[in-house]
Amino acid sequence: MMRSLPSLGWIAVLLCILFYVFGIIGTAFFGADHPKLFGNLGVSLYTLFELMTLEGWNSTAREVMETHPHAYIFFIPYLLLASYTLLNLVIGVIVSSMEGLHIVAADSEIEPEPTGPPPNPLRNGGGRCPGRDLMAEIYRLHAKLDALDDRLSETTRQK
Repeated sequence: MMRSLPSLGWIAVLLCILFYVFGIIGTAFFGADHPKLFGNLGVSLYTLFELMTLEGWNSTAREVMETHPHAYIFFIPYLLLASYTLLNLVIGVIVSSMEGLHIVAADSEIEPEPTGPPPNPLRNGGGRCPGRDLMAEIYRLHAKLDALDDRLSETTRQK
């Protein structure tokens, strides 16, 4: 659930921007005729919050549309953006984080518990120490590099 907090924060920022923009538009267009609904920015934001929850949105819209017949141009986009799109984003983020937790829990159940003592990284299956084999290989590679270096220096001297 804590993984979803950054996403929820950005959705809250987006919702605040949406409230602010539509609050200013509502106050400018409808504030003079409907001061109880859009009288100032604070009242407009409260009205927009009520509209977002779809509580009495039709009575508010009809009241405003009695004096402003084209107010549907304001209400329909706001309702679609605020109530459906953004709130579904919140639900989607929460469901996605819960699904991620479920997957992590399922993955942790699948892995077997280790049994017995942990393997010794210095020993291979035959009981020999792999460090000796590794050192022998390093010496062989070092000798080959020395031979290549000698051949390279001879060819540069000849030129």
